[in-house]
Amino acid sequence: MSHLTTYWALLSGATSNIASGRRAGLVYVVDKENWAVRSVGASLAKNLGSRLSVHLTTTALGVRNKLIHFGSIDIYMTSTGWRHVHPSNHIIVTVFHLSPIYLQTHLLASAFAETLVHTTNTLTRQQLIDLGVPEGKIHVIPLGVDAALFQHEPAERDAVRRRYNIDPKAYVIGSFQKDGVGWGGGREPKLIKGPDTFVETVARLSREVPIHVLLSGPARGYVVEQLKTRKIQYTYTGYHQDTTKNLPALYQALDLYLITSRVEGGPLQILEAWAAGVPLVATPVGMMQDIAESGRNCLLAPVEDSKKLAEAAAALLQD
Repeated sequence: MSHLTTYWALLSGATSNIASGRRAGLVYVVDKENWAVRSVGASLAKNLGSRLSVHLTTTALGVRNKLIHFGSIDIYMTSTGWRHVHPSNHIIVTVFHLSPIYLQTHLLASAFAETLVHTTNTLTRQQLIDLGVPEGKIHVIPLGVDAALFQHEPAERDAVRRRYNIDPKAYVIGSFQKDGVGWGGGREPKLIKGPDTFVETVARLSREVPIHVLLSGPARGYVVEQLKTRKIQYTYTGYHQDTTKNLPALYQALDLYLITSRVEGGPLQILEAWAAGVPLVATPVGMMQDIAESGRNCLLAPVEDSKKLAEAAAALLQD
């Protein structure tokens, strides 16, 4: 069963009226910023449009008699509790992951007493159960990827590399994940994404083989500065609001995609890399524990272990 079919089953189970169309549809609450939560919501709206109306919004204020899906726990929870919506609504909340520094874990059992909870992986599911969220309210549905958009196109490889003046002899390592705090320059590292481990890993790898790091996405300032300091060749393509216009092509330039996160809900880049035919080295976070098998479709290395991550990357590049 596809993730979209499973999600439709979750919606239908949330209220008996939605399948028959007596409700006006789904209200999907997203971030103001154009990043992962918004793109997931937009994808659902696009693919569910033939079954029900989906309205993307940044607030649920004033909504009545609807099915409301908060696209992340950070949108649903506030500094003092959770957002109370009109009792005529049915609520679903997505929890991609729980950070070790998350301050509201003691509130989750109460916050989710009358809601359904969606997560993308079994690791987060178990964490929620351990915090007192009823097991029956938690639904694991992995993220999906647009296989028509992300494809293996070997003919594009050289053209994309020439576009960014990448040495033909270099091994190209990709990283397209937001790993800086906030939406500015990103000079403060968002440590759960492991940008410090990423830099240390590519630094180790650069001692073994010639590499070029290809970066995209917002708030990458910390990684850029660290690569400059260590004199590691890199290209930063910047942040494009419409990632569909440049991101699929960037994957074609890669020899390897590297994920060094400490905590994840996905990430989407796992599926994008696989769909684009790019080898993957990663830490066992998020969906990796559910869908990856080290030595079969990726190589895994422990969290924060830059030595083993670099060894895994070198092994793939030289095989």
